[in-house]
Amino acid sequence: MTTTRTDAVPPPIPAGSETTRSLRDAPRLAQLSLGRFTHGTRRATGWTRLFLGYLTFIAAITWPLLLLPWRAFQLRHPAYVTYIHRDHRGRIDASLVIKATSGPIWTIADHVTRHPGTGAGRHLRDQLLPHLLAVADEHGITVRAVAATSALAELYRQTVPGLTDIGPARPFGRRLERRPRPTE
Repeated sequence: MTTTRTDAVPPPIPAGSETTRSLRDAPRLAQLSLGRFTHGTRRATGWTRLFLGYLTFIAAITWPLLLLPWRAFQLRHPAYVTYIHRDHRGRIDASLVIKATSGPIWTIADHVTRHPGTGAGRHLRDQLLPHLLAVADEHGITVRAVAATSALAELYRQTVPGLTDIGPARPFGRRLERRPRPTE
């Protein structure tokens, strides 16, 4: 059984993106998750498209029963930290959820944008990563993630120093890991 370490939870970011624990954001974050399924389904091919189509159908039907409560849980649980970027109208453009687990390990639990491919996710990562990686290195924390595609895995590897591809993820995607680097 894995226990959570709230003492190793990622910190708030001093400038730029905000962290949220507000339940008022749960419906929008759940909607972004549903959008991720539909976007992935449209871009996938073969069996992956069929699998994602099935997940999209299930997610659309169970949105108020599964996705919404799950997002509310993530927002309120002390082991999860949700970072968001809002557009000029105050709407959530992108979110990144990190879960602190024993080890110490931070796992990127979720990363979604309202309009994939528009740069909102990159903007959020650019604001967060330098600070988060410095904290992870300082405290000896390993960061793990799953990229949905090999192309995304390569993009993340190019932009995150020390990130390595450690193999396939199930049911699809690539597992990524960044071990802490010694601080100078």
